[in-house]
Amino acid sequence: MDTEHPGQVTAERGRGIDARSFQDIDEYNSERIDVTKLNGTLERQHNALVRQVDNAELTPEMVLPTLEYFGHHLVRADILASRYQQRYQRAGTTVYLLAAAAVVLAATQIIFIPDTPRILIGEVVFMMAVLGIVWIGRARRWHEKWLDYRFLAERFRSAAFMAACDIDVAALRPPRHLSLAYSSHDWMVAAFFSVWNRRPMLRGRDSPPMERLKTFLFKAWIEDQIGYQEEVSKRQHGQHQLMSHVTDTLFGLTLLAAVLHVADFGPHTLEKALAAMVIAFPAAAASLAGIRTHGDYLSKSMRSAEMARHLREIRDRMEREKERESFLKLVSETEEMMLRENEDWRVTVRFHTPELPV
Repeated sequence: MDTEHPGQVTAERGRGIDARSFQDIDEYNSERIDVTKLNGTLERQHNALVRQVDNAELTPEMVLPTLEYFGHHLVRADILASRYQQRYQRAGTTVYLLAAAAVVLAATQIIFIPDTPRILIGEVVFMMAVLGIVWIGRARRWHEKWLDYRFLAERFRSAAFMAACDIDVAALRPPRHLSLAYSSHDWMVAAFFSVWNRRPMLRGRDSPPMERLKTFLFKAWIEDQIGYQEEVSKRQHGQHQLMSHVTDTLFGLTLLAAVLHVADFGPHTLEKALAAMVIAFPAAAASLAGIRTHGDYLSKSMRSAEMARHLREIRDRMEREKERESFLKLVSETEEMMLRENEDWRVTVRFHTPELPV
């Protein structure tokens, strides 16, 4: 509005509305999921929740509507996050394996069949495949979607139990040292609070008895997450150890092959084989090292082990707590701890973007 001419409307240029967040939300809502898989997962989740509610002797009408409301959103986000995590990780593994295969193919042609250079067309095919995989992954944002959908899934997981306790969730605004995790203006924040604000309200109903609520939270949330984190830590550590052992073995074999090759050990055919090994084994080892870095197995193992330790500590504190108000404060502290861990994970993993092996 022009203040000098109140009756005249004027237009001024500005940045306008950022359409990216709306596009991201629309893309998330448009993701297709196998209905059979979705319904099967929802049914298993429902049965597990019913058992936990019965074991805690809670009245189902008190908590099940809220839990199942968030559970539906959780399962959908979890399935999508797992989908894009698999695509991202498989793409990275395939890229490094193809790079190693290209080196092995080139070494084989040069050493064993130097008169057949056409075989090197295979190396070109491998390299083009690498370029294609990296390009498709970036264009379809597998890495970005994995991070965003996983963040949303973990928010829904915690929100289900917070709502069951009639506690408001923490504001989604990362502290300054984790500001690279996400922005409060990102689409996941808007999507989460859109779901949160439509949750079945518990206010006006009788609150569940604290001891029964505590029993339910321990089994359905805290101990479930402890078991999950311990399993992840064990699995990721095993992957790291396997990769390390194979890489060490390839290093030793390379050293042995190099020594034998320099010493002119064996017939001419064996010398050629040793020369090929000296080239191929380091390439394979480098690819495995790239896969290990891409998977970040050791870091994931240590982070999960530390998270399990923190959860056990807070579980023990909850068990000793007798006052309802203090207990609910611990529930809020647990939710915030899980949020901070997720934010820290996002900062770490967001820079593991798909890259060409060099």
